[in-house]
Amino acid sequence: MYKYNPINSAFRLAHALKQTIDHQIDCQCLDISPMNVRVMKIIEANSPCTAQDIAKYLKRDKAQVTRLINSLVEKGIIGREANPHDKRSQLLVVMEPGREMMSLIEGIDQEILKKFQGDVTEEELETFKRLASKMATVLETSV
Repeated sequence: MYKYNPINSAFRLAHALKQTIDHQIDCQCLDISPMNVRVMKIIEANSPCTAQDIAKYLKRDKAQVTRLINSLVEKGIIGREANPHDKRSQLLVVMEPGREMMSLIEGIDQEILKKFQGDVTEEELETFKRLASKMATVLETSV
């Protein structure tokens, strides 16, 4: 007999969300991975930021983040600028092609959010956001 475990529900939701995002990115013919999208969103929301800032936020090692950033720089999606406060680091900025892509991604996000909400009430959605945030905080602080 299968015993209910809320962790299974969380994995199912995360997997379904990732599949939906991947599908939407493919449909838009964007030559970019979901992790690249996360990096772009971090840069856009926290500009100016450095690769180290992104590594801390994603809890990934700097080498992984550097590879992600390099692929975005090669595509002209993001750029690097001198950091006036630290000569050893560079600030990351979203370039015009990246801003255009972010506009498409915002549309994808809105479409996914509509699907995600489905027949969920506003009250249920608020409860979900509060609980998911609380659970994430507990897990993040226990590592």
